[in-house]
Amino acid sequence: MDLNQLECLLQQLTEAKDQIIKTANYCSAYPGSAQQIASMIENEFTQTRKDKKRIYLFLIHQIILDESQLRRQDNPFLKAFGGKLKKLLGDFCIVDDIKDLESAYTMIKRWERDLIFHPQFIQKLRSILQPKYDQLKQQQETFNALNQTDASANKQIEQSHKIYKHLQQLADIDSKTLEFNCNYDKFDEKTTSNQDLQNLIQEGEQCREQLIQSIIHLQQYYIEMAVQGENLQSEFYQGMQKKIDYYKEKKKEW
Repeated sequence: MDLNQLECLLQQLTEAKDQIIKTANYCSAYPGSAQQIASMIENEFTQTRKDKKRIYLFLIHQIILDESQLRRQDNPFLKAFGGKLKKLLGDFCIVDDIKDLESAYTMIKRWERDLIFHPQFIQKLRSILQPKYDQLKQQQETFNALNQTDASANKQIEQSHKIYKHLQQLADIDSKTLEFNCNYDKFDEKTTSNQDLQNLIQEGEQCREQLIQSIIHLQQYYIEMAVQGENLQSEFYQGMQKKIDYYKEKKKEW
């Protein structure tokens, strides 16, 4: 095995699947150096920044899968990484993104499904991640709740503004209607000119049109309110269902 080449592969590793597979294949070709390879990967994993740690976890996962498929009798990589996984996952718990932990859970579930590690060891790995996962889950729910509160507040402001505009429109219509009635009361067929009559008719038409538009706007407003109510009810139901599904899944794992 060329240590310089392996070191170069590890330092240049990205989330690209082909790169991870290429590096894993290179490692798998040297089962006699499993302990040394595991130590080098552990070193890179420990030293890299937290948002890149998942990349080396993906690599470890791929190497373990490769060895499982090769069906080696002594399983050198399983032994090499098996002795380091608890420490590595403990270090992995400094991540801030819950998706990283979900990726780790997915790997552990795959190991459990393929019977790669003993069930008690799988349980131990889960227990290492669980406190951090619960913490990030709580933070995510709090963040979502705050966003929903802000969204609700914005909706209330928007609704209040719409109500104000509707009331303003109604006040304008009331004012124009009063003005029209006053003009109509003064109307005299004998003394009123054709131009005044046309102006009076036009004024009446404007009042009627404004009243129609106001009714339409009010109808649209109440329809929007009904739709928003249905959406809020649906969001609440979906949120509750997600919580139920989460705790069901958690119960299965335990």
